Amino acid sequence: MRKSYSPEFKAQVVREVLREDKMLSQIAAIYEVHPNQVAQWRDQALAGLMA
Repeated sequence: MRKSYSPEFKAQVVREVLREDKMLSQIAAIYEVHPNQVAQWRDQALAGLMA
């Protein structure tokens, strides 16, 4: 069964990534999300900012 994450949770994770205090893999481990998923959320957020 797939996990679903709220937009608020995704935004919180992406904010952590964009702060660049920790590596993406460290943030993924903290939030218990696969690093590829975190990278995808980050890319989606940045694409939304550019649109």
